[in-house]
Amino acid sequence: MTLFLFLEPAIALTKYGTAQIRTGQLIIVRDEQESVYVPQDGDIEVLINDLLRVGKDSLVILKTEEQTDIKMGSNAIFQIKPWKNRNQNGYLRMLYGKMNFQTEKLEKRKRFRFKTASAMIGVKGTGADCEVGSTGNTGCTGRSGKTEILGNAGPPQELETNQMSIVVVGRPASQTIDVPPDDTAGKAEGDKVDAKTFAKVSPTSTQSSSLSQEDQALSAGIIEQEHLDESKKEEVAADESLQPELEAEAQQEGEEEETDEEFEKDFKQSEEKGTIAELVVNIPVEPAVQIDIGTAATPEIPEIKVEDAIEDAVQESKNSAGKMILNFDK
Repeated sequence: MTLFLFLEPAIALTKYGTAQIRTGQLIIVRDEQESVYVPQDGDIEVLINDLLRVGKDSLVILKTEEQTDIKMGSNAIFQIKPWKNRNQNGYLRMLYGKMNFQTEKLEKRKRFRFKTASAMIGVKGTGADCEVGSTGNTGCTGRSGKTEILGNAGPPQELETNQMSIVVVGRPASQTIDVPPDDTAGKAEGDKVDAKTFAKVSPTSTQSSSLSQEDQALSAGIIEQEHLDESKKEEVAADESLQPELEAEAQQEGEEEETDEEFEKDFKQSEEKGTIAELVVNIPVEPAVQIDIGTAATPEIPEIKVEDAIEDAVQESKNSAGKMILNFDK
């Protein structure tokens, strides 16, 4: 397996939010340099074009300028880079892992949205749990209010509270099914429960291409085993996830095109000199190489080289065949 990252020189752009490390560590790649943070570092500024990688046994809360709090679980990888698809846009790109978002009631034009390699998720309510596998498959479960998920084809699916939908790469968002409520909410253990709830296996694990909801979705008949198996072989490109002719199907009747001067400025600057994260997976899988290099500031925490951060970013199952590309350049 070979993984590549192409990083162009970045410029200091708009602040996107602040990260709070509840447990474990957070690695931020910025301007081709990576920094390792721990809970004692307090609030950590996150900028547009940053690449975020949550450490093992870690839980990070990202408080965004979009009035949304995002819990990012162990091994999750995110990029903050403006994207737009016709009349919809956003800043957050979820590459791998599990997360929960809780957002305040926003103005229509300011709705929080994010994208993955296979889907776009829009917030109509206040919260949802979402997961992305190493081949780009995406699952979301509404936890409060309403959440909209749109796949590569077909119409969007609207998730009510405790409803789930899965997007298999190259397929529409599945029909929804009811799922049990979140039984960890409100438990006294707090962050310890959350850290375990939102943990996902290492991207180098043979299970990284699987979603935790797959078995339930297969049993309910909302996805097919054939399509699921095929999705773990095919080439995936995030910039191809929402084709223009398909986006039109998702537009709400009478919805006006969004205009946001601040976003357009960020988007233009990011496109001109932004950081590009391109992740390529080639099969067969090579054994993972463990690198343990300490930093002077935090010797107990392994420093993650840029190559290693991306080496960990995406991994297909050892039984898969093919190549995956996650190009978040567009």
